[in-house]
Amino acid sequence: MIYGKDRASGKHAETGPDMLKRVTDKNLKRSSTCSLIIEEVDEMISMNGASLQPINDAPKSDVSSKVPTHQRNKKSKRNHFEGMADMLRGGMDNLAHAINRLSTMPPISEIEIWQIIKEMNLESHMKSKDYIFICEDANMCHTLMGCPQEERKSLLLAMMLARD
Repeated sequence: MIYGKDRASGKHAETGPDMLKRVTDKNLKRSSTCSLIIEEVDEMISMNGASLQPINDAPKSDVSSKVPTHQRNKKSKRNHFEGMADMLRGGMDNLAHAINRLSTMPPISEIEIWQIIKEMNLESHMKSKDYIFICEDANMCHTLMGCPQEERKSLLLAMMLARD
């Protein structure tokens, strides 16, 4: 609670709306700089294969109370809800961008892909083409990894022929 003499002196002179604005601004800065670690995003992708779209284009919901209140309280609540919505929107955008970036990556590293190609005993002039083909398309890499090892060579050749 703020008393008149404290406001006049400047000591403890932060009002409720000032405090709300400060906290909202701090949370917005924090949400824009926060990022998920790759393992967390990778786990989220493995649970849900769909990609997310940024929600900047989503319509804003106008949340307001139907109980009659003073105009000042309505503005304060509206500012609070808008600040919270902006913070959530920023966090969801960061998450959507991270998921979309990671969903195009192959499920294993390029070194492991090269090792698998070497194990298939392909002709030497085909190894480079096969490597590029698998690295470019994450879906094809997923398909190849799901196939039994003894069938991978024939599956890879079938996928290469289907592409041409």
